[in-house]
Amino acid sequence: MGTFHTKIAGVTASNADGMSRQSYILTYCRPGMPLSFRREPDNPYDSNAVAVFIKARALFFFTSMVQIGYLNAEVAQEIARHIDT
Repeated sequence: MGTFHTKIAGVTASNADGMSRQSYILTYCRPGMPLSFRREPDNPYDSNAVAVFIKARALFFFTSMVQIGYLNAEVAQEIARHIDT
């Protein structure tokens, strides 16, 4: 699919575990790092919702995928079609 540039929505919210997405972004995000997308077809706000995750490395051997937000609705609609196929 290639690369694209977009803003991520919902970055000021907290995740279900109460952790701040802003905290994850400040601590772990770096320019050019890979992102993972996860579809949320049952999302009550948008059936095309695509959550954005990064790999957070707490220790050398411990990594966790953490959510930093969502693709905006317009981009998510396009990306959802690619993920669903």
